[in-house]
Amino acid sequence: MKGVILAAGRGSRISKQNGHGSKVLLQVEDKPLIDYALRAFEEAGVSDVAVVVGHEADAVMDWVGDGARYRLDIQFIFNPDYPYGNARSVYAARPFVGRDSFLLAMADHLMAPGLLKELVAQRSDDNFIAIDRRGYGKDIDECTRVWTDSAGLVTRIGKNVTPWNGIDAGAFRLTPAIFEALDEVIGEDGVEYELSRAITLMIELGHPLQACDISGWFWQDIDTLDDLTSVRNTLVGTASWPNRRKA
Repeated sequence: MKGVILAAGRGSRISKQNGHGSKVLLQVEDKPLIDYALRAFEEAGVSDVAVVVGHEADAVMDWVGDGARYRLDIQFIFNPDYPYGNARSVYAARPFVGRDSFLLAMADHLMAPGLLKELVAQRSDDNFIAIDRRGYGKDIDECTRVWTDSAGLVTRIGKNVTPWNGIDAGAFRLTPAIFEALDEVIGEDGVEYELSRAITLMIELGHPLQACDISGWFWQDIDTLDDLTSVRNTLVGTASWPNRRKA
């Protein structure tokens, strides 16, 4: 299975507070955010990885290098349309993915390798999304929320979904069906397209999205300096991020 890490966005909210460098190179303990994503892929056994870059692309590529120190085979994909939403960054990875299922994660989400392993271990060939059923310590108003039916299939996804019974943790195992949806979603130049919109269309086109319950695994979306401070406090003095599932 191949992996795709989205590292193209500017991170407008945190850049207003912290300058104009790449958000994914902000430090947590002695490593930038993107290192945590790369290490999680390596520990999950996904070694063929594309990193989609855009804002401060040269700085990100210079830091990551060829992937040898992560024990990964890394390719870089430049997305010139990165200001217009993460759907465009996923679409840019289409030639790399080909006809295979792939693991997708965001470089500004810190997550335990065990969380990604849960996705890799799913035996069905369907699409999967990592879902946190608890949401402890999360700012729900800022989260992408989902509603799943009794069979565990996602029927609605978005920041305004109400009621909701799960939170999008920022990791997916997707089939090439997502690109069929992206073909429909992405049209006019200069218009912003978010992945949740393409996911919704993918479901409507008859490609189910199953919930993979990762409740208890550590994950944190870094959108603001408060998020960064919180995760720094969580990891202070540790060798790595928590990697044991809480009951």
